[in-house]
Amino acid sequence: MLLLVLAYIAWADVKSFRIPNYSIICLITIALYIQINTPWLINGSLVFLFGGGLSIIGVQWVKKEFIGMGDIKLIASFCLFLSGIHVLFIVWLSALLGLIGAKVFRFHQEKIPFGLYLSIGFTLVYFNIFSFEHMLGL
Repeated sequence: MLLLVLAYIAWADVKSFRIPNYSIICLITIALYIQINTPWLINGSLVFLFGGGLSIIGVQWVKKEFIGMGDIKLIASFCLFLSGIHVLFIVWLSALLGLIGAKVFRFHQEKIPFGLYLSIGFTLVYFNIFSFEHMLGL
């Protein structure tokens, strides 16, 4: 189910440069279902609220759209699944994938569908396909 929601988010962002709110609600629901009996739920919820709120304030303060609000909500929802350091790694990995994708697919627009690369980055990290602990020897 998680992969289906991420695939839909990627498709919707490529198609319209928008991530629907109901897809974020689906992610949050899946996270709550997975994490309901773990102590990580409270910690992840606090990171979700703090990180999401801080990002929204930052975007409003800068007044320059360098990342869409759907992308911010998507990143914040990742905090319910993984730790804050993992989410930062997902953003870094997604930015790297976005740079490569922009060159390969030659996006001739000012915007790139970052939700696509966030979904790919999350999938790689969440399912331990690409692990920074392994890269650092931890």
